[in-house]
Amino acid sequence: IPLVFHDFIRGLDFETIKRILTDSGKYVQASFDQDLVTLTGSKICVEKAQEKVLSFYHSLEQNLKRFTLTITQKQQTELRKRFSDSFLSSEDLSVSFQVSPTQQHIMNILGEPEKARKFHENILSIIRQFSSSKVAYPYWVTKLFSSDSEAQAVLNNYASKFSYDPFPLHEYIEIICDESRMQDATKILGNIINDITADTSYDTLLIPESTVKMLESKDQTKLKTIENSTLTKIFFETDIYKLSIINSPVLRPEYLCIIVGQSQQIKNAKQQIVDLKDFYSSFTTKIIEAPNHLHKYIIGSKGKSLNDYIEKFGPNSNVSFGKEVSNLDQCVVKGPQGEITSLASALTSRISDLANIHYKLLVNVPNNIKLSVNNEKDSIAIMLKNIGMLESLIFPSDSTQSNQIILIGKKVVVDRCEIALKERIATLNLSVTKYMPIPENLIPILKDFGDAVLKAVSNDVGGDIHIQLPKNITTNDKLSFFGISSKVDSAMEIFKKLTSKNSTEYYFDMMSVSNEYIDPLIYSIFIIIGSSGVRVYFPHTVAKG
Repeated sequence: IPLVFHDFIRGLDFETIKRILTDSGKYVQASFDQDLVTLTGSKICVEKAQEKVLSFYHSLEQNLKRFTLTITQKQQTELRKRFSDSFLSSEDLSVSFQVSPTQQHIMNILGEPEKARKFHENILSIIRQFSSSKVAYPYWVTKLFSSDSEAQAVLNNYASKFSYDPFPLHEYIEIICDESRMQDATKILGNIINDITADTSYDTLLIPESTVKMLESKDQTKLKTIENSTLTKIFFETDIYKLSIINSPVLRPEYLCIIVGQSQQIKNAKQQIVDLKDFYSSFTTKIIEAPNHLHKYIIGSKGKSLNDYIEKFGPNSNVSFGKEVSNLDQCVVKGPQGEITSLASALTSRISDLANIHYKLLVNVPNNIKLSVNNEKDSIAIMLKNIGMLESLIFPSDSTQSNQIILIGKKVVVDRCEIALKERIATLNLSVTKYMPIPENLIPILKDFGDAVLKAVSNDVGGDIHIQLPKNITTNDKLSFFGISSKVDSAMEIFKKLTSKNSTEYYFDMMSVSNEYIDPLIYSIFIIIGSSGVRVYFPHTVAKG
């Protein structure tokens, strides 16, 4: 069903289609898209709805008047500006815009015959105000008026009489104006182009993409220099295979270079471009080892540091950095042989200095203690901080296959940290894991003060031991101990003594304290116990005292 009929089939607020679907049964739905009305649901309901929709569509065909117009994109834009969407889809009028397979813009008008006829006449009068005509001109002329501000400024003086759109690849200029002015506008455009191009011609040459990039780099500095010195206009085109000015095979990725100007000016500009092309073709490449983590320091803020080096040691060269896994730790210097030797040497020296300031070291962690190292990473970080300040310390994630700790900082600091870190890893590698059941009388205190108790026991055996509580503490759960065998045994012995009523070394107890005494006790308890070796812990919440 054509799109222009959909508004009538839907009805205002979808009342018409809702009524059709309701009359067809409960199990059917409708959706609208382009020239299709899609019905889904139970077979019986869909068949009933299909019959009713088609019947209604045929009655609309008989009773309504339809007009179809081929319009331009500009005309469609102007029409949409003048009419709101609600007006274009009113109770007794429907308007749709579509693009045909041949890329033509189609406008359909459907409605009560008299209203549709009047609206159609109104549309025709608007379309006439924005009539269009395609006037054929050579590619270089249309390109000049699409890209050159000076040429555009001349045409813009006649903006009150007509507007224009150049289409270089199609080699025509589209004139848009009132139908009655089209002949005059075409003549004005022709005269302007004749005046501008009277003493102007063009020439072309094919150049590689690398040459275009160099000409357009750094805000087109080199390109503007050639244009200004030869008083020409230079354009580049990639989609050139159908242009009439191409009369020889083109090899990808070649660009078409178009030079517009007077004969001698074109000759001068062309020679400069050829010279530059030959110059760029002579460039050589040198690969420098540059660790990936140093790239940001080599480049500097907003590229200033790298640009300073290029300007000083290789103004015609460029530097790029590897982005693939295979070349992440490299940078590529490309330019004239003499320049890249100087620039590469300067960069190598700079990278060597940076490598000492931001020295990177990888320390392997045995897979069997990776989890233990990560559990101890806070204490390891504190240990290394006491040795010297690192720029970065990165532990391997439990979820990745990496088993390396990354240290970055001044080389002298990293070297000292490496020694201490390897000693710590070696100690952890000799560690053991043991388990012990949780005594029933210890469960209440571990539930409320577990972290504090574990820390106290760890401190008493000299640290470097990891004690793990289960998530839900019950008599069926066990405490896990990881560390040097002697320290693990000592920690387990402390827990045994904590649960033994006969121990004279370790003992614990809990007592209830009224809320009113909690705050005073928190501030005074440490004075009371002094250095007796007794530890007192308060619960995280004291709501119940």
